[in-house]
Amino acid sequence: MLWAVCATFAAVGCNKPVGVVPDRYSGPTDTLVKVVQDINQNNAQLPTIWSTHYYEANVVDPETGKKNFVNGTGAMLYKAPMGFRLVGKKDLIGDVFEVGSTDEYYWLKLVPEADRMWFGEHRNAGKPCVRRVPIQPNLVMEVLGIGTIGTDFTQMPSPVMRFNPDADAYMMLWVATAGGAGAGPQRLAAQREVWYDRRTKLPKLVVLFDRDGRPVLRANLSGHKPVEVADTPPANWPRIATEYKLYFPDSGSTMSIKLEDVRLENKGVPTRRGIVFPGVLPADAGVREVIKLDQDCKD
Repeated sequence: MLWAVCATFAAVGCNKPVGVVPDRYSGPTDTLVKVVQDINQNNAQLPTIWSTHYYEANVVDPETGKKNFVNGTGAMLYKAPMGFRLVGKKDLIGDVFEVGSTDEYYWLKLVPEADRMWFGEHRNAGKPCVRRVPIQPNLVMEVLGIGTIGTDFTQMPSPVMRFNPDADAYMMLWVATAGGAGAGPQRLAAQREVWYDRRTKLPKLVVLFDRDGRPVLRANLSGHKPVEVADTPPANWPRIATEYKLYFPDSGSTMSIKLEDVRLENKGVPTRRGIVFPGVLPADAGVREVIKLDQDCKD
């Protein structure tokens, strides 16, 4: 009878239980401490980033449903911990798209289609009082996956790790306390989940959540490439993803970004000059209308 059973399940193999994925990883894995050490060893070498890029974005205004497609080239700047600026340009038009962040503010500009800038303060990000925006600029920076991870694993937001053998990846979920003061009972809530490749410890998926555990941004990362660091052997250069595909479920907006010519800086940018908030006035921002997303939030 054994030969009959083997014949029946020949497609999955006689020696493999039914339902087992043939190529799932079943070898040794690292501890949370070791995984974080390897991630930080790479990311600590990336305090700043300057890069050119090509982008495409389908931007849907969540309040009006109006859709805008923008694409072109531009530059991306990053300066740890909160400095970020992604500028998109179009031939014969100039700047058409900008996502930015400083330690205090975050903003999104769309010109000339919308001719508008949305901005808010990081201290209010995620609160119910914050108005919806087509693309949440305070979240875009987080998909880079190049920040270092704190080594006090009891400090909130705290990382919890499990290994996914089918994806061959470490899945790290950050949780923090939520609720209280009229926002329901105190509880632990998921904030962010990042999948790191088992072999390289480089990020390949980032999911960000709201206070109720709903995903507000999903990003696939690929095309990791080394970034040159002076006086460091090429084998030890840090690596960063160069292709990002973002999806914002709340608005339906999507964005793809492909980084090119990635460096730590370019003529002092952003190492020395940093990143500056455009300002709250339309004339300063260079748009017709400025909307403060958290104007209804109380201190």
